[in-house]
Amino acid sequence: VPIAREQGQVYVVWATAEDYEVERSADVILQPDETCWIDPLCLARWAEDRPGEYSLEVAVVDGRGRPVAGASVRIHRRSKHDELTFADRREALVDTSSDGRAVLRGSTLGEKRLEVRATAAGFRPLRTEFAIDVPGAHTRTLMLEPGLSIQGRARTIDGEPVEGLCLDVVAELGDDLRYAVRTQDDGSFVVRGLEERDYVLMTRDSRYSSFTRRVPAGTSEYDVVVKRCDDTRDGALHDGELHGIVRDAETGATIAVESLDVMARQVWPDERATEADVLLEAWKPWYVQLCVGPEDPERGRFAETGLEAGTWILSAEVEGYAPTYAGPFRLEGRELVDGLVLEVRRGAFLSGRVLDPSGRPVEGAWVGLFGDQSFTTAADDLSTLESTVAEKGIDWVQYCAHSTRTDEAGRYEFRALPGGLAFRLTAVHERWSAVAGERLELRDGEERGVPDMRFGVRRMGAPTGDRR
Repeated sequence: VPIAREQGQVYVVWATAEDYEVERSADVILQPDETCWIDPLCLARWAEDRPGEYSLEVAVVDGRGRPVAGASVRIHRRSKHDELTFADRREALVDTSSDGRAVLRGSTLGEKRLEVRATAAGFRPLRTEFAIDVPGAHTRTLMLEPGLSIQGRARTIDGEPVEGLCLDVVAELGDDLRYAVRTQDDGSFVVRGLEERDYVLMTRDSRYSSFTRRVPAGTSEYDVVVKRCDDTRDGALHDGELHGIVRDAETGATIAVESLDVMARQVWPDERATEADVLLEAWKPWYVQLCVGPEDPERGRFAETGLEAGTWILSAEVEGYAPTYAGPFRLEGRELVDGLVLEVRRGAFLSGRVLDPSGRPVEGAWVGLFGDQSFTTAADDLSTLESTVAEKGIDWVQYCAHSTRTDEAGRYEFRALPGGLAFRLTAVHERWSAVAGERLELRDGEERGVPDMRFGVRRMGAPTGDRR
């Protein structure tokens, strides 16, 4: 395997096999020209069924015994873990033919779950659990019951019909059983095959503000009124929203921003948390990858939509300026708040070096910024970093704080840091335990070099020679 860095490369070995849980080795720090032996990877079966070939012919009919064509029939195996029962363990998937029949084939014997969906034809989904204990041919007849529907029409806040609006219906937020429809050219829509209960109707269409509403099955004339994300007028469906502008604090000029320049993040305030703690928490990288479509590059307003009730902050990272935040804001229900202003400044510059115990430069160390509390304590933060490195490897440290890596001379730089921000620097590396620097506070426009940070304690498990 290739070793890209002089100080060694972290590797992880994964083992996968059909019918077995995925197993992961501990992190291995591999040095050039080294042979490293890892402990055996012991795989455990995820299911308690046993091998055996079978076929299952399913006849799907309605309440009068007439065949239902085009129904989706799928069969699942049962996992031995209670929390994973039948989850994502599909064994076969077939649609019924014109005579309402489908033949499913599998290679394991044991407990099964059979699912039938013909919602487009107006039937409720059907789930039944049973066991196939002997190999060979099996038959089963399933009768579908007619379901209810939700019908309505979508229009803009100005009264124009909305074509192609994506609507989702779920029993509860987070359910994997989802009904999806698009509105017709006149704005009309129908969701069929529902049970007699309330459902959550929602949209995540990028053209309009997102919303979630509870609607009872059987509703025949539901009025969906939508608005553009940047429209602050009342009278349309929307969840919580924050609207405003980003302004240069020195010139007072409004700055054109893109979608990802301003982000809303939900927070749970800690009475010990300082302003630096709040900003640094908001400054951490996102775990998800975001995607945006074409936008107007001259727009000077931001709109954060689809927010649930709670406490939120707005963090702004605009190119050429230091990060800043506004808030916290308390959103009640589906409140829309307009007129917010985020002022940004050019910020400060910080640089320094990281050395090993003998005073030599360390390449590839992560250097992160932490507030005095960071919603916990400085000691807890170091423990979190140590645990992260031990469990997931050094590269995961970047998700614990705003951070950068040292170059071959052991140097690091932070540009456009917020002035007046009190924080501590922390350095982490595969070979040595994390070390924290002194408390710092920078002024806007300041350029500062800080004392060297030097590692002192070798991390447990770090290579010292022949690792065999």
